Amino acid sequence: DRLVAMASHVPHLVAGALMNEATGMAREDGALLRLAAGGFRDMTRISAGDPGIWPGVLFNNAQEVRNGLSRVIQRLVRLEQIVAQADGEALASELNAAALARQSLPGRGFSYEQLDVLRIPVDDRPGVLATITHLASELNINIFDIGIAHSVEGSLGVLQISVEKSESSRMIHALLDAGFTATTEM
Repeated sequence: DRLVAMASHVPHLVAGALMNEATGMAREDGALLRLAAGGFRDMTRISAGDPGIWPGVLFNNAQEVRNGLSRVIQRLVRLEQIVAQADGEALASELNAAALARQSLPGRGFSYEQLDVLRIPVDDRPGVLATITHLASELNINIFDIGIAHSVEGSLGVLQISVEKSESSRMIHALLDAGFTATTEM
């Protein structure tokens, strides 16, 4: 129960809280949600799940869910203190520990250190994404992750794709040949 609470139940509640807080702020400043980039979308993706299943699940494991929420709240309070104190060393330590832990999750057989993130300015129109993913497919280059950052103004956005470092040069050249520009995110 404790493990499932931390790996499933608590993340859903945290994602919902973040989404609801941002939505509340957006009532005062409508631009907020238009600025929502990949990180925000990644963090809140699970909040879009069916809310009807959660009361029974959460209430049947209420004590462990409460314990997990308390631990996350303590961590957030610690981060708030680090930011208030402008303690760069402590912040780097927290973020490095989280990055290493995330990279060690079981699953895909790659590390984010083995990937390049390509940033491709694109027009917001039908077919652009298909064109780029088709290029990757023709080159037999796997796209490990993908995200689109929409511009607040106009119809231009930035497509971000993650490919193996060993393949990024070939992908960039194919994009250039197809009329796109691409840079590698450092």
